[in-house]
Amino acid sequence: MAKITTKKIVSLSLCILTLLLISCSLTGNPHPNLPPPDAKPSLARINNRPENPETKPFKGPLEIGVHDAVLMALENNRSLKVEKRKAEISSTLEEMERAAFDFVLSSKVSFSHKREKERFPDNTTDTLTGEVELSKLFPTGTRLSSELTWG
Repeated sequence: MAKITTKKIVSLSLCILTLLLISCSLTGNPHPNLPPPDAKPSLARINNRPENPETKPFKGPLEIGVHDAVLMALENNRSLKVEKRKAEISSTLEEMERAAFDFVLSSKVSFSHKREKERFPDNTTDTLTGEVELSKLFPTGTRLSSELTWG
């Protein structure tokens, strides 16, 4: 059996850490430029007033033109908001379906320590084994994989 050194353990740990960092960096927000779902249109724009969180709500009737009234009605129409989000939702579903064909990276590491007391002096054996596999499924149903095993 090969003797396990600290250098081997450190290099194996670095490999696993690198693989974990790579797998974590592949995920993220698919639509970073979209406004938050609870964003609401502002009436300050219609009345040509600067937006200020300390501004008190208007009292009395609003004085707006027909163009601004139609624009405000369109901004507050729930059906239009839903229709606007349907394209984003369908693109998210497409991304989820395409994810079945992403690369899959898996790893396995095991360490064992065996001591035999029957012999003199005590005989100890340390074993470190590992396995790293990278695979990809193609739309044709073909699976391609590469595997590295040591130990």
